[in-house]
Amino acid sequence: MRKMRSAFALAAVCLAGLVSCSTGGDALFTSFSYSGHDARFDRTIDPQGQYFNPILAGFFPDPSICRRGDDYYLVNSSFSFYPGVPIFHSRDMVNWTQHGFVLNRPSQLNLDGIRMDGGVYAPSISYNPADSLFYMVNTIVDGIGNFYVTASDPLAGVWSDPVLLPQVQGIDPSFFFDEDGRAYVVYNGECPGEPQWEGHRAIWMYEFDYGAGCVKGEKILLVDGGVDRSAHPVWMKARICSVRTAATA
Repeated sequence: MRKMRSAFALAAVCLAGLVSCSTGGDALFTSFSYSGHDARFDRTIDPQGQYFNPILAGFFPDPSICRRGDDYYLVNSSFSFYPGVPIFHSRDMVNWTQHGFVLNRPSQLNLDGIRMDGGVYAPSISYNPADSLFYMVNTIVDGIGNFYVTASDPLAGVWSDPVLLPQVQGIDPSFFFDEDGRAYVVYNGECPGEPQWEGHRAIWMYEFDYGAGCVKGEKILLVDGGVDRSAHPVWMKARICSVRTAATA
């Protein structure tokens, strides 16, 4: 991931230099496109018993998947590019079709003036059967911080404007909607007390009131530093896998 971000940052710097030299002023980009070709995908396979690996080749990092009935939905990081957070649909977890982007309006994703690596990372998508809504929770690192958007139809391209989660101070938030109707958000935040090593972080949890659109109660420490603190793990991730097997409403 770090190498990928560095490569894109280097490409942006090189292009900026070329544009600046040719115009004598500041570089201005109005669009960016990416395409690639890998000969490994040119060969013929039996789609009934084989599939290519990776399943999604290209610029689709940090996948998060949720299920409702027979349908699977997947989102990816988009960093500092707009529109943000591509969304895919599948019925078999192998063949995926993109249906636009979750964040496709300026009111949802303001990236003006941020760093190349200050955008959106590691989005998490989940389904809440209690209100029949899909939730995508994420962080704009140099922007509004942690937030979530909702949609009744995740593929229609009409997700809500962001709802902020100011108490969630950290990155990589993820929702869990329990069978008893209660909900929770976990995330990577600062460790309690002074850090014992560089990258020393903690996993925290709040209860989430989806009716009111905010967290409630006190935050709870789940993991401090990692499973094996002696290894000094850095920037550990907080992720919840929520799979719903109920039939589609």
